[in-house]
Amino acid sequence: MNTGRRAIQEVAKRSGVSEATVRREIEAVITAAQKNPDPLVRARWRRVPCAGRYPTPEELIEYLSRQAEPGKSMLLAP
Repeated sequence: MNTGRRAIQEVAKRSGVSEATVRREIEAVITAAQKNPDPLVRARWRRVPCAGRYPTPEELIEYLSRQAEPGKSMLLAP
């Protein structure tokens, strides 16, 4: 099981909600964030690997977890 899926399961369990609810909440945030007109923000989003137009919650979590690895900067500068 991948990091993104495990993270969603854990958040759902801790929050007492379904995995679908957690996914919907993350998807809503991704959709809103993708509409940010700031060129720097848009450039950062383009760096997130995804199969579709927007990253799935799992894809975003996977990307962010790799960025949080020791020795890597969390700054998502373009």
